[in-house]
Amino acid sequence: MPIPVCKHIVEQLAAEYPDEWRKAHNPSGGGPETEAFIRRLAWVLHSTVDARFGLNGKRGNYSDISDDVVNWIGEGPGHDPATGKPVTVIDVIGGAGGPDPRPMWMPFSDLPGPGGWVRPEPVGGSGSGGGGTPLPAPPQPAPGPDLTPVLKRLDVLMEAVAVLRSRVDAVSEKLDIIRDDADIASHESTQAAIRASEIKTQIENLPASKPAPLYVGRFPKPFGGSTEVVLTPKE
Repeated sequence: MPIPVCKHIVEQLAAEYPDEWRKAHNPSGGGPETEAFIRRLAWVLHSTVDARFGLNGKRGNYSDISDDVVNWIGEGPGHDPATGKPVTVIDVIGGAGGPDPRPMWMPFSDLPGPGGWVRPEPVGGSGSGGGGTPLPAPPQPAPGPDLTPVLKRLDVLMEAVAVLRSRVDAVSEKLDIIRDDADIASHESTQAAIRASEIKTQIENLPASKPAPLYVGRFPKPFGGSTEVVLTPKE
């Protein structure tokens, strides 16, 4: 299962126990005071959220407790040396030991060494879960608008676009056919014009000839014999 995100619990305990928060991981404080906040947080997480939350033994040393991280056992990039189980170390104090620490929730994506999982001990005196009282759940975001009608209209629009695209493809195919026919007709007309020009040139270059006679015949003479008569067209 995914590790619960519990930044809101870190924020709430930091607000309720400002002195413990201020001294957490503070080198100038020294001693158990620097561990007070992380022990309280680990117990609250362990007892009210999930028992897999615990304290972290630095580099597998169960006696040296980290002041600004908690440990989640069961999955993660690290391992608990005693059980061999995987663990995830989660940083909960940004800028720990500095003048302006801030609540955070950042699981480590890698772990250079082992992380010892340490079971937290009960810590009382907290009105937000220190004695086992469940903490409020983090605020849930307001539900967004119902987009179902919009999505349905988009589906209808996409179907209409698909129909139009198919019609455009059909028209484009017909235009390609018409364009090919036009190219063929243009080529044939060009060839016909060339042939007509050649025939005209041939006719114009024919040799000139006299017109043929309209009639050629012989007429008899009154006193015998005949004479040849040739009728030609008038020029």
